[in-house]
Amino acid sequence: PENSQVQAAAAAAAAANRKYQQALEGQEQLLPVPKGQLPTVAYEYAALERERIVLSTLMEYVYPVLEEARFDEERQVEAVQVVDYAVPPVKKAGPRRSIICVVATLSAFLLAVLFVLAYTWWDHHYAYFARRLREAAGEEPPPHEPTATRPAAPEERTQRPVIS
Repeated sequence: PENSQVQAAAAAAAAANRKYQQALEGQEQLLPVPKGQLPTVAYEYAALERERIVLSTLMEYVYPVLEEARFDEERQVEAVQVVDYAVPPVKKAGPRRSIICVVATLSAFLLAVLFVLAYTWWDHHYAYFARRLREAAGEEPPPHEPTATRPAAPEERTQRPVIS
């Protein structure tokens, strides 16, 4: 700082900063031109400068709150402690795949047998139930329908039903 050029530059910078602060505080007339005659660029500059000042003042108040929120977040994250780290198991503990496959196959077989039995029963008793429903509704039976009163009992049947 003993160099004369450095001292002169520092003095000029300090004087410029003083002028700038005086202009911002309204102590110095910045522009001697009436406001109505200022060009559009000057209006834009004034609006941007005002917004910069407002935002910098806002940051002065918001920044401590932001730092406090960051500190709280770090404190909450550090509250979790790992007692034991996870280790993959040596032996699988779940059900064996072969048991699942056997049970699924048996279930599918039983469902198929149940479906065949229900289909056969319905095929032999459908005409009886259709006739009973028509009688309950008071309709005449169609001419091609047999007039059986009820399905034959298993001991009265002469042959076994054929599944088609």
